[in-house]
Amino acid sequence: MSGINVEREQPPQDYLYHLNREEVLALSCMNFYTKMIKEKQALVELGFLIHRLAIRNLKFSEEISRVILKCLN
Repeated sequence: MSGINVEREQPPQDYLYHLNREEVLALSCMNFYTKMIKEKQALVELGFLIHRLAIRNLKFSEEISRVILKCLN
């Protein structure tokens, strides 16, 4: 595999976001996601946000999957 870099580079430090308690609490409100999905508001940005918050967060992942399934019906 010459010429292919298989090692992943670390993202720059300013790419990593650290949220305080109030920000995490606000972004954990499932009513926000329900409203945004149902009204089709900023879905690309919302998807990015959900992706970032779901990493290593089983509780959030389970809750957001319920919201998404509920909105699909």
